[in-house]
Amino acid sequence: MQINKTDQNDAEGLAHIVRTGWYRAVHVKSLDAHRARALLGARAQLVGMATRLSNHIRGILKTFGVLPGGVRGMRFDRRVEAQLIDPPDLQPIVAPVLTTWRQLRE
Repeated sequence: MQINKTDQNDAEGLAHIVRTGWYRAVHVKSLDAHRARALLGARAQLVGMATRLSNHIRGILKTFGVLPGGVRGMRFDRRVEAQLIDPPDLQPIVAPVLTTWRQLRE
């Protein structure tokens, strides 16, 4: 352990660690691995955003007593649009969020 932390002391400390073998080899990932990881991370973010938006839409509708239940074979956005016909005052609130949800799902 060095008393004064300088670049020269750090270099000497690192050289000592290498000489004595007190280190572990580290695998350096390839650029392809970094690209794949970035793609998976971006996809996870988009899926999470779409899920949060659909949950937000469900919350808005539930507040006003509208439940877009699970109709098999019908997409979420179509179910929501079918429910918005009855109370027309919800259309301006839900439509922009639903449009963003559709863009994320594309």
